[in-house]
Amino acid sequence: MQKKQILIIFTIINFLLLCIMIITCIFTFRFKKSISESIDSASENNYVPYAVANGDEHAFCTTSTVLEEYHSPGGDVVINNNISAIGASAFNGVRLGAIDTIITSVYIPDTVTWIGRHAFFATTAKTIRLSGELLYIGEWAFAESTALEKVYFEVVPRHDIIIDESAFYGCPNVELVNFPDDISLDENGYIVRK
Repeated sequence: MQKKQILIIFTIINFLLLCIMIITCIFTFRFKKSISESIDSASENNYVPYAVANGDEHAFCTTSTVLEEYHSPGGDVVINNNISAIGASAFNGVRLGAIDTIITSVYIPDTVTWIGRHAFFATTAKTIRLSGELLYIGEWAFAESTALEKVYFEVVPRHDIIIDESAFYGCPNVELVNFPDDISLDENGYIVRK
């Protein structure tokens, strides 16, 4: 009798687990479909220009106030005050080089507080003006940017900034202007805190 009861209990448990898996799959599918439809709707119907590149107001893909991806011929780029963050690989030079986009400079307004990983990786820009309110620069954000000569704040920030140690790796010509005194670069471009 006990073996039969144990077998029945295991069968019930397996059946319940199968039901939970099926419900989870259905929920996941519906959730993904809902998110996908929301993104499509936002990109088709709610576009707001968040930056201007050589007069082209439609140069960027954005999600809310995060600049996700740059799409324009290049030149001098001025990011609009509506942006609060620059997403991962938004200005990635490898991707932009594949479509012959040459950026010469970037102006990041004081509304931007976050620069994601690889955001300007291998950029062709020579100068980049940073936001005075910047709080975070991600890994490899400006790495391998051999053309980059100057990354600067207009005034030295009075707050702490988290900068990944690899943010400027492989930038042999870059000069950091008005960065806090405790931040410098070693010979490879790694951030060194004094």
